[in-house]
Amino acid sequence: MDNILSEANPELLSHATENNLYDLYTEIGKLDKGELFVQEDIEWVIARPYWPNFIFRPQFKPQSISLRLSHIIRKIRNLDAPPVMQVGNQAKPNDLDECLKRNGFQMLVERSRMALDLKAKYLSSATPNKLDIFKIKNREDFEIWIDVALRSFNSYLGKDIFGSLLNGEKVRFYSGVHNGQVVATSMIFFSAGVAGIYFVSVIPELRNRGMGREMMLRCIYDAQELGYNYCILQATDIGEHLYRSLGFKLCGTLKYFFFPDVSVQSFLQNNTEDT
Repeated sequence: MDNILSEANPELLSHATENNLYDLYTEIGKLDKGELFVQEDIEWVIARPYWPNFIFRPQFKPQSISLRLSHIIRKIRNLDAPPVMQVGNQAKPNDLDECLKRNGFQMLVERSRMALDLKAKYLSSATPNKLDIFKIKNREDFEIWIDVALRSFNSYLGKDIFGSLLNGEKVRFYSGVHNGQVVATSMIFFSAGVAGIYFVSVIPELRNRGMGREMMLRCIYDAQELGYNYCILQATDIGEHLYRSLGFKLCGTLKYFFFPDVSVQSFLQNNTEDT
């Protein structure tokens, strides 16, 4: 089992929320349909065909930042590295945002990273009866899960690469059934001492009925049953109100910078030709 985080000050918890996400990228990069590139001060994943193609964990030395960014930009132009870099609270140097902008990067979006202290509350496994929620254990059920998730995440999840995570020790996939049909999804990834919640979705025609909340509660309860003290997530603007209502609190941000001279589409096409 993961080395569970017991007590965390705000800085440590912020690092854990960031590292859980980066560890998921690393895990995907090691799979058959992925590639992981690790350098001294940066990492990136090429995941076929889609998510997550990002440069992450930037730890540049201030004295060499210009040289390193020029090297990375060359790789981006050659379609050897993704054109999107993620910058969290651990990024170095402290003025990396401005360094990226000076070198031609533009900020795409900023996401909130949030955490829930499970020690502060006890959650019952009982949820409203709108959904029958079950943990996925076989490929057939996973195929349905990914089809439902794709309706919410714009086809950016690769079936093959995510299917390779099925039944791994670090990952749990959940489907929510309503009137005999799978209509909702969620996923937990255990790493960095915390339980990361990902891909909470409900099909568009059934949203705003409390089903997303039920999927969240199941993940939170299972993490608590496994002994975890913190659940973490990256919040979209749409979901942040729900997460706050469940007790999640802001503990950091994650900024996405892209290099506009190279489109994500051209990078993906170049790196999926042989698949």
